[in-house]
Amino acid sequence: MGRGFCYLVAVVQCFRRKVFSWRLSITMDAASCIEALEEALAKYGNPEIFNSDQGTYLHAYTSVPGARTAIARYLIFYNPVS
Repeated sequence: MGRGFCYLVAVVQCFRRKVFSWRLSITMDAASCIEALEEALAKYGNPEIFNSDQGTYLHAYTSVPGARTAIARYLIFYNPVS
């Protein structure tokens, strides 16, 4: 990976702190997030609740709604303050 930054994306089951899938990338883009999410969903199925830290990977899309739409095809978002 040479010099510079590396970005880690992890899909974690919070209660057990188990890492379901992860990706290491030299760019901060949504593709690695989607890949990690797709792998976790393929192995473990759809969760009841999916919580995202709303990190900078969402900025790889032109808008946050665009990112949410891409990810929403897999999940129903849970946001108690909405």
